[in-house]
Amino acid sequence: FDVGRQGVLYRVSLADNAVGAPITLAPTANTGFNDSSGGVTGCFPNQLGGIAINNNRVYVTGICASPRGPTGPVTRMDNSVDPSNFKTQVHAGVWAVDTAMNREVVGEGLLLTRAFQARYDANMVPDTAARRMPLIPSDISFVPGARIAYVTAYGADAVFRLDLTTPTSPAVGAGTSQHFIDLAPAGRLPVGISVLSSQRAVVINENTRNLSLIDLSLQAAAGVQASAPAPTGVEAEANTGRRFFVTGLARWSLRGQAWNSCESCHPDGQTDNVTWFFARGPRQTISLDGTYGPGGVQRVLNWTAIFDEVHDFELNTRGNSGGVGAIVHRANDGATPPSVTNADRVVFDGTAAAAPQVATATNQAALNGSTRSMMPGSLGSNAVRSALRDWEDIDAYVRTIRAPNAPSNLNPTDIAAGRALFIANNCAGCHGSPAWTISRRFWTPGEATNAAMGSLRTTRYTLPAGFPAGLNPPANNMTRSAAVRFDDLPNAGANDQINCLLRSVGTFPATLGTNQPGVAPSGVLVREVRANMSTNAQGATGFNPPSLVGMLAGAPYFHAGNARTLEEAFSNTFAQHHQAFAANFLVDGAGRAEQLRQIVAFVLSIDDSTTAIPVAQLPGGGGMFNPDVCPTSL
Repeated sequence: FDVGRQGVLYRVSLADNAVGAPITLAPTANTGFNDSSGGVTGCFPNQLGGIAINNNRVYVTGICASPRGPTGPVTRMDNSVDPSNFKTQVHAGVWAVDTAMNREVVGEGLLLTRAFQARYDANMVPDTAARRMPLIPSDISFVPGARIAYVTAYGADAVFRLDLTTPTSPAVGAGTSQHFIDLAPAGRLPVGISVLSSQRAVVINENTRNLSLIDLSLQAAAGVQASAPAPTGVEAEANTGRRFFVTGLARWSLRGQAWNSCESCHPDGQTDNVTWFFARGPRQTISLDGTYGPGGVQRVLNWTAIFDEVHDFELNTRGNSGGVGAIVHRANDGATPPSVTNADRVVFDGTAAAAPQVATATNQAALNGSTRSMMPGSLGSNAVRSALRDWEDIDAYVRTIRAPNAPSNLNPTDIAAGRALFIANNCAGCHGSPAWTISRRFWTPGEATNAAMGSLRTTRYTLPAGFPAGLNPPANNMTRSAAVRFDDLPNAGANDQINCLLRSVGTFPATLGTNQPGVAPSGVLVREVRANMSTNAQGATGFNPPSLVGMLAGAPYFHAGNARTLEEAFSNTFAQHHQAFAANFLVDGAGRAEQLRQIVAFVLSIDDSTTAIPVAQLPGGGGMFNPDVCPTSL
């Protein structure tokens, strides 16, 4: 399991630019939140956010990630839902480092979710939106001359007070009633704070583009000051979508308490580099910068091609974050506090609705129907419309996400040689096209294509002569053909995917034993199980090729984080991957080390400005064949 990582802090001398030895921040063995099975959950520091020095201590804020399952809602014997798993995945943390010893002081760190949960319980705060967790602690600042700190929570639109006067026994909140300083709705998505005195602080807000002025004597926001013009047009739509993407309030997490959000796994829309255990198996977070390619071409989503619209992640909001979600038949979030409940939901996954919920006539979840067709103003045929268009705004935001720029210190000669190797060894057979992946949505989601017997299931594809059959297991049969979409209807809920996109490249075991071991080099442990931590994972039929943009920020690699570095991804353990269309690429020999350095340099250099390599016809079977075996359109 991906549970043992550490955070890393570096001390740099500005006098001579000397860098000290890394200072590690240890994982937490027990978060204080047990999962639905009663198991103890731990977490490790990830996505470090803010830093401040006070009284010979460095304090660092960040997310403490807990990716091990089980995840999602669990139905109890009395048919009520156990919410435990929604509280185990991400935690807000503050870590303390001794500036003299340059090492962590474990007893002086603080898991903020645990501390505030205890505070709310002790003060009998209703288990409603009145409670708020400091989701994504973005910055920290101290009262001058004191050990009182204030932390901004990016995903909670709030500031949280910490009293570190007694380091080994810290306190949170102020008095008995001031649990946090609410910035919303005037200030949303706080990214930084400066405490000016014991009476005043100022917070900068990304979404509302203003400064919140904080009266610390009242522990309250005292007004805002605009810092930039409000966005308009398409930019405003994407800015709103960004807020929904980040926030854990209202409808976006359990009881609107800011337990989780899209941003907590996709910082800046990219990747937290963590392997989470989901319904289909262990899944390394995919950066969203490859969701849309030039011209708006969309990659089919997730590692096993199970979603075809960004709107389908409503299922994650409900099943992973515990939120009501934004596909609803009524919007009740205008009240203070918001009064959204699961009764507002549109039930669209084919299950029965419990009044006053509203259900769609047919299944619209994942590869069924179209969740986008339920948006207000949609021209789709779905008779049920959501009262909100929040997922349209999120989709607008996702279209704006771009990959980080390539490193500036790569050797240009190695990049050029690596590009030539990429072309010569037919890597574009899986990672070609302007989007750097052959994965593309070649249909318009809707009833005609996505219904139980729609064209996705009735259309078949055939592997051309020369295409390695083992590379696409669904069509590895006598006829070398298969349905475009997984067609085992009785098991579709657990295995539904787009078959023609899948590529089996040796990252999943040929057989799974009782311990469900995965494919990985020495020192990397992978367990191929689903979210319940026991059922075998999906992956025997291959994986949906990811885009290669932004690989410099994407380690570890493959669906389960099987390879820690690109050098490891190109090792002999994964020879089947880089030799998919070139049997002798990177074979052991005198030139391997040089070629490895060159191909790694090229992959690291791929950003949105890199000239794309098209999917080319490949030789095989006595002629040439197209490695993209999916239909052009339906």
